[in-house]
Amino acid sequence: LIVRGGAWSLLISATGAALSLGVHLLLARTLGGEEYGRYVFALAWMNVLLLAGKCELDTASVRFVGAYTGTEQWSFLRGFLRRSAQIVGGVSVAIAVVGALIIMALTNRIERGIALSLLAASALLPVTAMGQLKASVLQGFKQVARAQAPSLVVRPVVFALSVLALHYVA
Repeated sequence: LIVRGGAWSLLISATGAALSLGVHLLLARTLGGEEYGRYVFALAWMNVLLLAGKCELDTASVRFVGAYTGTEQWSFLRGFLRRSAQIVGGVSVAIAVVGALIIMALTNRIERGIALSLLAASALLPVTAMGQLKASVLQGFKQVARAQAPSLVVRPVVFALSVLALHYVA
């Protein structure tokens, strides 16, 4: 189980790294240096705020889901899953709303392109936080490959296609 899981994890990580490189090269070529810089800047801020939005419940999920499953404490597991989703969802939405309000309040001082990029990153914050929480829950259930595939393989492909579609449509 460990060897098979490790092999799948390595394969998914390598595929995800290659896809991520390809997506970043494609975005840099398509968007140009200035727009790509805005994208990376907004994404970096989203990742910083994501640390607070997850409240470290993604890390705790791996431990507690595994422990509650192993000891068959199903009521504790249900309660942990429900409450962790409520906390991460609520905190990440609150951070996104406060961030969006701050960005809107500073629109006269911030360049329009950066403000729009930061607003888009604010909208993605709760989705990313919940996705990472659910991936950690899957890891706690010993479903490592299923936990890594959406964030490392599917997300970069869907994101690149979305950005390209928006770039050529707008």
